[in-house]
Amino acid sequence: MVPGHGAVAQGPEVAARIAADRAYVDALRRGEEPVDARLGPHAEWLQGPHRSNVERAAQGR
Repeated sequence: MVPGHGAVAQGPEVAARIAADRAYVDALRRGEEPVDARLGPHAEWLQGPHRSNVERAAQGR
């Protein structure tokens, strides 16, 4: 699960979202903390799913 999707994307937002998702997953695979605005302080509710993603990625390395 990639956190922070929210509303359905349209038009150029689709490609931007896919690029952001890919960057998020790639960072996790490298063992790095993703730089992703969707994980900012405004989205505290995403910290749990994000931490779970970090842990699962670490298990796969």
